Amino acid sequence: LQFGTPLILVMGHTNCGAVKAAREYVNNPKIELTDNLRELVSRITPSIRSTDSTLSQSNPDQHLDACTWNNVKHSMS
Repeated sequence: LQFGTPLILVMGHTNCGAVKAAREYVNNPKIELTDNLRELVSRITPSIRSTDSTLSQSNPDQHLDACTWNNVKHSMS
């Protein structure tokens, strides 16, 4: 589709519920997700997997921030 939009802005925000859900899914793929959340999580999961997982145990908040940042970078590529 072509919208004629001169600029697209990709944003991330702190404590994003979608990123949290994707991170939880990566840690436990057996959790139940709604169809809509499953679609969203599938788009974010690569960003979670590419984030240093050792942070999740030592500093969960820093890990979530890193996952969010990776998701923004992934969305822009």
